[in-house]
Amino acid sequence: MAIVRLATLDDVDELVRMRWDFSEEGYTSAVSFKEFYPICREFLIKAMGSGDWYIWVAEVEKSIVSHMYLQLIHKVPRPGKSPDSYYGYVTNVYTHPCFSKSRSRNRDSGRYGKMVKRKWGRIPYRLAQ
Repeated sequence: MAIVRLATLDDVDELVRMRWDFSEEGYTSAVSFKEFYPICREFLIKAMGSGDWYIWVAEVEKSIVSHMYLQLIHKVPRPGKSPDSYYGYVTNVYTHPCFSKSRSRNRDSGRYGKMVKRKWGRIPYRLAQ
């Protein structure tokens, strides 16, 4: 059974590799992994520290097998509404193909998404603060 949790800075290297693998499925990039690595790594470190990005991972035997990125998009304030309301934008949902050989990757991603929603509901607002 997978453990679903928020990513930490210790996960960055594995997340960069997964982003590369996901992007390379059926497509050959114009840049090398060596060129891509520092760009993606810097983005992830900034995102994790921003309070506007939440990266959820599913981990099996201490390896990340799936991830889901959620970005908070702040709305323009309206009279009588919350001064800090936002939308949650889910992007870059990926399950590693090796993990889901005998399963549907889309089904697994959906299952982890539901697990994240349940966990998210129990975590205090703006946990990065």
